[in-house]
Amino acid sequence: MKASSLLKFKAVPPAWLLPSLLLAWLLHRYLPLVEWLASPWNYFLAAVVWILSLVITGRAARGLASHKTTIYPNGESTALVTDGLYRYTRNPMYLGMAMIVLGFALYLGSLSALFAVVFFCYAVQLLFIIPEEQRLEAWFGEAYRNYQQQVRRWI
Repeated sequence: MKASSLLKFKAVPPAWLLPSLLLAWLLHRYLPLVEWLASPWNYFLAAVVWILSLVITGRAARGLASHKTTIYPNGESTALVTDGLYRYTRNPMYLGMAMIVLGFALYLGSLSALFAVVFFCYAVQLLFIIPEEQRLEAWFGEAYRNYQQQVRRWI
């Protein structure tokens, strides 16, 4: 099944947070490779990453709203946003969500929980980012291709 076919299910990227968090917990609980981050550092680092994720996601959403374009991955974009956080990453909202999973993995403190971050990023890239990029290229053409060359997908 193609990634674009999966979008017909109307799934949204935040829906992938719960399975990713569950995966992090299961890996930590049943396959703790290395307990590399002990208390209280795991709590502190998790809190810092979670706060940053909220700031990044919020600013990215405001950036889209200021250009009066959609926040939804399946919606029709009316503007190519390249300012604000979008100067540094083409997907700051997905980055912010990935940081939520990262924060949870840090909170748990085991190295194995970090694999959930990779799972989340891969799922979002396959199911949302690649189809979005195809639509944006179709809508904005050369302007989007230039933007792709100048700004990385993640960070």
